[in-house]
Amino acid sequence: MKRIPLPLLVLFIFLGAFLFAACSSPAAEPTQAPAEEPAAEEPAAEEPAEEMPAEEEAMGEGSIAVLLPDSASSARWEADDRRFFEEAFDAAGVEYTIVNAEGDARTQQTQAEQAITNGAKVLLLVNLDSGSGAAIIAQARDAGVKVIDYDRLTIEGPGADVYVSFDNVSVGRLMGETLEPIIDALDADPKRVVQLNGSPTDNNATLFREGYFSVAEPHYEAGDWELVDDQAVPDWDNQQALVIFEQILTAAGGDVDAVFAANDGLANPVISALKSQGLDPVPLSGQDATVAGIQNILSDWQTMTVYKPIKLEAEAAAEAAIALLNGEDVTALTSDTIDNGTNDVPFIKLTPLAVTKDNIEETVIADGFRTWEEICVGDYEALCEEAQGGGDEAMASDMRTDNLEGETITFYHFGDLSGPYAAITGPLINGMEDAVAALNEQGGIRGAEVKIEFADTGGSVEEAVAAYDRFTSENDNITIMFTYGSGEVEALASRFAEDEIPNLSAGLSATGFYGPDSGYTFGLGPIYPDQFGLFLDYLTANWADVKPASAGDEIKLAYISWPGAFGQGALTDETRAYAEELGVEIVTEEIFDLSPTADATTAILNAQAAGANVIWTNTLAFGPAALMNGLGALGLKDEFVLAGANWAMDLATYAFVSDPALAVGLITPFPYLWWNDVDHPGIQYAQSIFDANERGPGEHNVGYLLLVAGVDVAAQAIENAIDEVGYDNLDGAAVHKALTEMGPYEGLEGVIRLDYSNGSRSPHESQIRQIQGGPDAFNVLQDWTETPDLRPSE
Repeated sequence: MKRIPLPLLVLFIFLGAFLFAACSSPAAEPTQAPAEEPAAEEPAAEEPAEEMPAEEEAMGEGSIAVLLPDSASSARWEADDRRFFEEAFDAAGVEYTIVNAEGDARTQQTQAEQAITNGAKVLLLVNLDSGSGAAIIAQARDAGVKVIDYDRLTIEGPGADVYVSFDNVSVGRLMGETLEPIIDALDADPKRVVQLNGSPTDNNATLFREGYFSVAEPHYEAGDWELVDDQAVPDWDNQQALVIFEQILTAAGGDVDAVFAANDGLANPVISALKSQGLDPVPLSGQDATVAGIQNILSDWQTMTVYKPIKLEAEAAAEAAIALLNGEDVTALTSDTIDNGTNDVPFIKLTPLAVTKDNIEETVIADGFRTWEEICVGDYEALCEEAQGGGDEAMASDMRTDNLEGETITFYHFGDLSGPYAAITGPLINGMEDAVAALNEQGGIRGAEVKIEFADTGGSVEEAVAAYDRFTSENDNITIMFTYGSGEVEALASRFAEDEIPNLSAGLSATGFYGPDSGYTFGLGPIYPDQFGLFLDYLTANWADVKPASAGDEIKLAYISWPGAFGQGALTDETRAYAEELGVEIVTEEIFDLSPTADATTAILNAQAAGANVIWTNTLAFGPAALMNGLGALGLKDEFVLAGANWAMDLATYAFVSDPALAVGLITPFPYLWWNDVDHPGIQYAQSIFDANERGPGEHNVGYLLLVAGVDVAAQAIENAIDEVGYDNLDGAAVHKALTEMGPYEGLEGVIRLDYSNGSRSPHESQIRQIQGGPDAFNVLQDWTETPDLRPSE
């Protein structure tokens, strides 16, 4: 993504096209010239080098040493990683060496020792196993040398200084989610599935399996899929994989319906075995987007591969290495931490993308990672014609996808700027305006200027409907719209679907997203029932630690909220059943006025009389404040756990609470980062926009931040749609398709986390945060966690 300033670009990787290679090894001989990758075969492994190469011996003081693992497990190490590191280090003018252990852990340890002896200050390590990796890290630490775990996490010992890799569970989950509907459509009952996993000594292989198994396991338990075999392949050895799969296939009598292969190198022997036994192709996963993998996809022998832009991974690692070499703090470069079993290691985390026959052009070709020339050789030349276009209008040579200067794309939105909710919705509206202005300063969307059409509804749902009618009468090709309230979402959900206008909504009503006539509304946060369910999960798991001193072991909850779609949005048949399942009793349901001057004391006293020890409120701004003020006035603040939907924890609440101390203790599911995450690049970008527009302190809230991230999501979806159909064919249906195919996407590098695939039109990840001070202390109690799926039946 390019909406974060260029110095942060390496971190702000569009989380949509990503390539990660399970485990592979480059050639051992260090050389300044990039290696070329064979068109269809992985390079053969060479014997481990007995002596240190001359380049390593010549390495001087203050240099970086890259320790690659092998060449046999994947072509990427020599064909891709080596050349990308060379480019990055040459451009920066730093001294470096790149060596390859060719699968020998002792050789890699010797290479590390020699690098340290020769003056390396940073080791960039791709370990062959965690035991040898831990030994290298320990030796480096003793010598005062920094270590970056590259692509593979060392899960023994104290860990590296930084870890740079892709979200490896997501890599596996992409395999599972891509194959799932294809497997489900097969006639077999049950569908017989094989899992061919990577090396048991490679932590990444464990994470890949965790990802696809998370998709497959419910089917195994339900009995509609059957796990025929689940085998690891030592050292990712393709020849061993062939032997293993042939044995599986023979034992199964050839009755295998689908295979999860952990990378393209393992998919190849699966294909060979199927062909040798005269069997047809089966749904088959892969990873690394190798030339052979893409060719197998074109020939319909492989279903998909996972693309992880190695160039971006290498650039991110190179940037971190150079920073460490210069003695700089790399905290600002990291976006997360990861537990290596001993410590939390700072993590520069990138996101992968599934590549199928339908999107080769828009992913690996568009990024320059692969070329048609290297793919379309021999028998594959004819197969490439269809993938490259074959007359398809969407891929026509004159399709305009770039250089759209002079064109415009319009974002439509409406909200209250003059009515009772203006103080609440104003920052959302201004956040949209400021984010779009910043986007245009950076070139808009592929050069096209983004314009805004806005209507002030005065807080009326009827006015919102009228504004929608006016917009659609003036433009019959609206590509995206933003809404801010649950009432207008519910009122317009069927219209969005009928008119094929994608709607990004800050109002998170389950009915608006998943009603029978919905389908085009997408949430900028989890729906309220999912948030409520996540809070109940947290509450029941941590009751002993969070319960009031006067409370017993039983959790008794009062739902005290506003009337209407938003106020009652978390209380559904699904959440009632979920609360009962968890042993949480909802003892009373109370309503108080939707007004800045509302008095909630009667509702609180009713909750006390019912024996409640927890209060949930689906309100914001003056809603939570009314409860805080009432609890304070009644002297009951310490008698309840007070919680609410994401909007409850916001700066706007402080404008109405009589004493800021009354806000302390509020717990909410919080599906965004917050302004106090000042080291995060997405927050820094949002802050720069806020400061540039001289917004006041009252707007430094969740609404403003959310819309800056929401504009990023919209721009990325539209870019993807343009890549698919071209600017001249751009419409709401194309943007809708792009949203559903984005996969896991982190808006503003993780300020929000979205995934609209598999029929989900709302995110399913959130933190739990608590107010432990003022607005600068909205602190994390529980990091990003998957919410329960409590969406209503469609």
